[in-house]
Amino acid sequence: MAWAFRAELTWTAVAKAAGYFVYVRQAGDSYGPPIDAGPQAADSAGEVRYVVAGLPLGPTLYFRVSSYDATGKESEPSNELSLTYAQVAAVLDSDGDGLTNAEEDKDLDGMVDPGETNPFDPDTDGDGLDDGVERALGTNPLAGDTDGDGVGDAGDNCPLAANAGQADADADGWGDACDDCPAAYNPDQLDLDASGEGDVCDVCALSARDDCDASASASATIGPAGADLITPGAGLLLEIPAGAIPEPTSVSLTTGASDVGLPAGSFVASTVVGPPGLAPVGGAWLSIAWPDADGDGFVDGAPEPTPESDLRVWLDGLELGGPCGAPAFQLPACTKACCDPLANRWRVALDWFGAVTVGREVCGNGVVGPSEECDDGNTVDGDCCSSRCRYESAGSPCDDGDPCTTGDGCY
Repeated sequence: MAWAFRAELTWTAVAKAAGYFVYVRQAGDSYGPPIDAGPQAADSAGEVRYVVAGLPLGPTLYFRVSSYDATGKESEPSNELSLTYAQVAAVLDSDGDGLTNAEEDKDLDGMVDPGETNPFDPDTDGDGLDDGVERALGTNPLAGDTDGDGVGDAGDNCPLAANAGQADADADGWGDACDDCPAAYNPDQLDLDASGEGDVCDVCALSARDDCDASASASATIGPAGADLITPGAGLLLEIPAGAIPEPTSVSLTTGASDVGLPAGSFVASTVVGPPGLAPVGGAWLSIAWPDADGDGFVDGAPEPTPESDLRVWLDGLELGGPCGAPAFQLPACTKACCDPLANRWRVALDWFGAVTVGREVCGNGVVGPSEECDDGNTVDGDCCSSRCRYESAGSPCDDGDPCTTGDGCY
């Protein structure tokens, strides 16, 4: 069976052209009669795009284009353009299995050699799984039973671990031989810390070292080797790298009400990392999460609608990052303060220990927030505190008729 493909040619439009001829030849052949492409409209860039179908896959092809006017007079043909099999194979997926022809025909000889999958057969080994799917799963697309346990890859609940009995104690679709939580139902197999133990059964789900303190107090003595502290209920994780603390020190995580100015009733998560004032040499990382079980983009349980995209994070009143929705605070752009709205979590670098707060700051609520100079309870100008919660220049009139000064509330 001969395989064919389509190619799109692009050329600069010719003024007053009534139509175009497209010439095609294979390597070693001469040009035959052209394809009459007829009149073609140019795009906004002044270029014509034309698709040539039925091109043979394998030989190097050559193309030339000419134009003709209303009388049928043909122009000189364009420069010759070549298209090799290697160029085509790099982008073409003939069998639709998710792998390009070049990924399957690795030596580009147009033949299925030992160790290669067939670019014209989506399931080379005939086991019911397409070659591209097997490549993603890590199974062998050239063997119907990768682990050799007698159960074909397509029906094996552990295709990479031999388990002829297919035991699945928690009935989550993953065999006990490869289930990262064999006694707990978790069909998603999520493992955030890549520790090999699934999140639903991993006491230290955010710590690959699994040496975290998961108690409610989350306090421990940590020395030069470093360690992690975690409070699963509060969604807090403190990562202290090796060498960050020079000598054994009692470190704790505690949660409570915010001690920085945030709008009354809005969601806050204030965490005191102690002992305050201790500056880790290598820096520490704190992850602090908020609840959003329904995934609607708003913090669960907040007395007033609190969009996750508005959340900011502060350390002892100094803003570390925000708002969460800003691209600068999301991967890959962020460096020392990263917000993940899908995981509902801020992760920030701490240069010292202190009070860390996640919340939303609102100008005009009467509470001076950490990034505000003033907050007089409104968002109007001309009363010493501007609509952006910044002091207005000295001498500006206040609503009480007196000149504005930084110490004058204009009441």
